[in-house]
Amino acid sequence: MTLPMQQGILPLEYLIAGPLEALVKAQTLSARTTAEFVGEVGFETDEKGVSRVRMVDFEYVHPRADPDNPGHVIDTPVKVRVPLLSLLQVPSIAVEEASLELNLRVVGQQPVQRPQLDRVTGAAKFASGARPGATSLPIEMAPSPVRMIGSLTTPKLAEQTASMKVSIKLKQAPVPEGLSQILHLLGDATTARPVGEQ
Repeated sequence: MTLPMQQGILPLEYLIAGPLEALVKAQTLSARTTAEFVGEVGFETDEKGVSRVRMVDFEYVHPRADPDNPGHVIDTPVKVRVPLLSLLQVPSIAVEEASLELNLRVVGQQPVQRPQLDRVTGAAKFASGARPGATSLPIEMAPSPVRMIGSLTTPKLAEQTASMKVSIKLKQAPVPEGLSQILHLLGDATTARPVGEQ
């Protein structure tokens, strides 16, 4: 049986799986965006093609006690060097919960052929008389369970538009273990020393 695809009629598993597949692909794009952010913002490539952590340098005046004059302070310029990635919230979003509401209409049934094992050879046999990749096989009529087919309900069956309610709850995904260790190392790489010191 050829499904009338032009009227939007499909097996129900395809109609239900479509939105679920879209959620998985959305999660994949989110992970890819996180990886691109870490690579583009957190690292830079030098002229030799070596990737290095992108650092932020700044100076501030740090008052410290004057050992030669108790009660007074010395304003000391300090240079700070901090990995940029350790200053930012890495964007990582996960789908915590999704609610999908589809209006489906069952419009018919479609027989499904299942393979049988030949009692002698152990080979799979199909009611169609051919196994994928084989030219000829003895056949038996397999039981024919049915597959329900349907469509998204629309004002007119010929229309290709239908309504779908989608509710998605997002959360900040936990930092992956590898990235957490990198951020910990970058935190240890933060330095502060008086200006003029090497």
